[in-house]
Amino acid sequence: MIKMILFSILTAFLFLGCGAPKKDMDKTLGCLHLEEVARFDNGELSDILNLKVDENGNLFVVDRKAKGNILKFSENNFSSIGQLGEGPSDIFCPRYLFVSKSEVSCYDQRQKISYFDLSGNFNREAYFRYAFCSNYIIDDEGNTYVFSRQFDDKKGKSKEFLRFFKFDPRGNERLICEIFVKELNVGGAGVIGGIRSQYSLNVFLCPLSESRFAIVRSDKYSVDVYDASTGELKIGFFGRSLDPIQLTKEEIRYFKKSGIDDIPEYRPFISAVFFDGGYFFVQRVKKITDKNKGGCMLDIFAMDGEFIATVRSPVVPLEMQNGYLYSVQSDENSDIFIRKSKYKISDP
Repeated sequence: MIKMILFSILTAFLFLGCGAPKKDMDKTLGCLHLEEVARFDNGELSDILNLKVDENGNLFVVDRKAKGNILKFSENNFSSIGQLGEGPSDIFCPRYLFVSKSEVSCYDQRQKISYFDLSGNFNREAYFRYAFCSNYIIDDEGNTYVFSRQFDDKKGKSKEFLRFFKFDPRGNERLICEIFVKELNVGGAGVIGGIRSQYSLNVFLCPLSESRFAIVRSDKYSVDVYDASTGELKIGFFGRSLDPIQLTKEEIRYFKKSGIDDIPEYRPFISAVFFDGGYFFVQRVKKITDKNKGGCMLDIFAMDGEFIATVRSPVVPLEMQNGYLYSVQSDENSDIFIRKSKYKISDP
């Protein structure tokens, strides 16, 4: 149903004066119109790190201020899952969430995932050998997929890699692929030049089904797809050839002022990716000097990789699911809340 609705929206949009999809990826073809349908707030939201939605529309939130809890919001009530501590059911500085049909799980600073049922009852915990540097995905057989940032040291040099692992339910690991990031010098105080910035290479995992998910890296405008049921990794499942954008003098000054010497030559392409109704929504990276300007640009692709449209969103999405967009907003008193909006695409 959602696929049909989104397809109708996109088709209507393209025929309302915009014509067929154009190849110019930087041309704005439309705007994302949002209609608020709900607000979620417990009076204590401050800095939301992660948000996931289950198939019933319940929200699960990790907030920097709530250092030991998963916040659950439903239509009419609010509850808290877990608590700060070091016990089996406790959470310490949560970072990433994953929601399946039957569980919500949370990865925290101790390299531990705590698993709860959707009502908040503790099920189990698992510790991992490597620290996570991306969101994680759990398939329908209980295998966990995630990237880890690792360094290989040799003769005064250190090579940085992003390695993609599969962990089975018993904790056994398998390296699926790796991405070379850069080479660093190693001094007496450790790795030199390893400070990350907002333009550092990032990777994102985006569920497509119970056994398939997309792998997206910020520095390449392409999507890889991994099929967990077959172990097949399709590199460049779809993508577009875009010219890299060199940093402006303003951006370079910003990083130098921030004490970051390892400044990239080019701005990355992608800051997030969402999959909803059979379509990919690829969020473009904003200039770091424009961080206080609202909204973002979203490029929309069909499942087969066909480019549909570029749209301007008035807000930055935290999640897009079942035809709804979730974003962080503030009211007239500067209090933070989560806004759930029905989205549709209209003419610019």
